[in-house]
Amino acid sequence: MSKPPPMEVVIAMTLEIMHFILLGRIIIHNSNKHCQLNDITPELLKQETLHLGIREEDSELEYLQAFVNFAKQH
Repeated sequence: MSKPPPMEVVIAMTLEIMHFILLGRIIIHNSNKHCQLNDITPELLKQETLHLGIREEDSELEYLQAFVNFAKQH
């Protein structure tokens, strides 16, 4: 039986997935404006992140927890 990946790898992969989910949410929210990937500014990404209840100063684990809490509500 193979060993599970280290926690750092799990967190890094989860953050990558969350990043794509955030990008998808931004595109969906702005689809009426025909938003495309190259239209996504750091400010737009920050707004969407704050909407999820995630602050810039949060650690990766806090970031994950905020995302999980958001997912449970929707």
